[in-house]
Amino acid sequence: MEKYKLYVSGYSNDYAGIYQVDFYPGARRFEVLSTNNETINPIHILIKGDCLFSANEISEVGRVSSFKIEKSGALRLVNRIDGPGSGTCDISIGDNVVYAANYGSGNIFTVPFESDGTLIEVMSNMEHVGSEPRAHSTILTKDKKFLYEANLGNDRIYLYEVYPEGVLRSHSKSVSVKLDDFEGPRHMTIDSKGEYLYTVTEFGNSVYSYSINKEDGTLTFIDKIRLIEEVESYAADIHFSKDESYLYASLRGSDEIAQIDVNNGKLKLLNKYSSGGKSPRSFKISDDGKYMFITNQVSNNVTALKVNLDDGSLSEPIASLEINLPTSVTTYSK
Repeated sequence: MEKYKLYVSGYSNDYAGIYQVDFYPGARRFEVLSTNNETINPIHILIKGDCLFSANEISEVGRVSSFKIEKSGALRLVNRIDGPGSGTCDISIGDNVVYAANYGSGNIFTVPFESDGTLIEVMSNMEHVGSEPRAHSTILTKDKKFLYEANLGNDRIYLYEVYPEGVLRSHSKSVSVKLDDFEGPRHMTIDSKGEYLYTVTEFGNSVYSYSINKEDGTLTFIDKIRLIEEVESYAADIHFSKDESYLYASLRGSDEIAQIDVNNGKLKLLNKYSSGGKSPRSFKISDDGKYMFITNQVSNNVTALKVNLDDGSLSEPIASLEINLPTSVTTYSK
């Protein structure tokens, strides 16, 4: 029977923070195989090889954790590193470095890791000035020479030059690009050719597009669209369809997934679809592009929607799984 392997994480409770889950599309059902409670609030997770890394949202400290994925798919904690700042909400991963964003304190820090997933030490810490800086996410260029940081509190995307072992330097030509006031850039994505960057904004409920200068990593604004007007919402996550013809963005409040046509950085809102729950915080599209998995934080459930590979449209939810305060989902192909 066809199945998809997932990991779902969120705000931890007494028995779990990360769930190993299988999805069976033919039967339209999820199955929880194992749970892990070895870290606090693993709010965002990513997989690199046979290791899973998490950002841990803790008010007193910045923290990232590393897990080994066993043959059964169960997780075993390798180690954790406490970094400067507090409230780590997001991570991105390079060849051997975790880049962590702290929403609480507004800084980002880097931690290299060994091939077995062992986190080594904090290598860089980049601070910001401003009334309330809120680092929300980072993303590497495709050649991994530059790193972008979406800072929700400062309404800016910061640019960094990337050096080996997690060393960062402020960009020599352009420290940041400024969005409109009170937009709140949250998450970003880059197309597979590395030509365009897109960011979704939490307070503006907008998507911005920029062209990427491949020589120096600088950004040039192209377009902006508003996703919703009449309903109070807070946009959260953004990802491409498999063929990169469309972007999708989640809207907490209207509880929808917006579908956006993309053409050389130009944007057009096409449609919106129910997430099947309340407050869709993040989502992930399967590697084959056929299914979208959504974490609905407030309604405590994860849903699966079918993706039409011809026109990018989404189905009604075809399966739902109850999970405590889910915030992040990722797929695993091995």
